[in-house]
Amino acid sequence: MNPKDSSVGKETEMLQQQGHVNTGANRNRILMNGAVSNNSKQSGVKPKLPDPAVCRARQIHDELVECFVEQAVECKYALRYGFGWFCRHPQRHGIVARTKAEKSERRP
Repeated sequence: MNPKDSSVGKETEMLQQQGHVNTGANRNRILMNGAVSNNSKQSGVKPKLPDPAVCRARQIHDELVECFVEQAVECKYALRYGFGWFCRHPQRHGIVARTKAEKSERRP
């Protein structure tokens, strides 16, 4: 089946022609239904590398990490799911370790 035959494929193709998807950082902005999270263009803020001082996450499975950052939509490594965000940062396991360490420091 040609991906362009499905409605998601047609929508994605249209967005590609407009320059919104399937290039570099925008590839993981394609949501489950083929729509694109484009808040960075609307707000005028270009996605930057995540700030290590701000990034917090927890490991759900071996390669599945949930992002805790409030403004995850501005991160080029954030991938939307339901009501939350997955982290796809190359150093996500370090972010998880730092989050765990901070949590254990707060406990008496």
